Amino acid sequence: MPARPWIENQKTKIPRGKQWVTPILLTKGWLQVAIEIKGSMDKAGAQTRLGEAKKSFAKAKAENAHCSTIYLASCFTDAVLSQLKTEREVDLHFNLIEILADEAKKIQFLKELFHYQIRIE
Repeated sequence: MPARPWIENQKTKIPRGKQWVTPILLTKGWLQVAIEIKGSMDKAGAQTRLGEAKKSFAKAKAENAHCSTIYLASCFTDAVLSQLKTEREVDLHFNLIEILADEAKKIQFLKELFHYQIRIE
């Protein structure tokens, strides 16, 4: 993987790049959280986008079985929501539109990510 700029503190590195899957690494070098961002509002492709995310998350979990996976998407159909209830590769999911439009949802997402998952105080 080519070198990329990092956002980091004493324990955590978050690479900034053009990939839609954002890996979050502890400085020890193991993958802690993988976030897949899907911004399309096309309902017809919602299940396809979830399938793509699952492939990325499977790779992350193969690297570290304890890696948390977060699916951040703009479009959730009833079929996608039903599938997420039983999906093993996706640990958490959030609606990107709600996070952008609702301050409480944004705080909930950021608290989950930085306080509970990455554990930055």
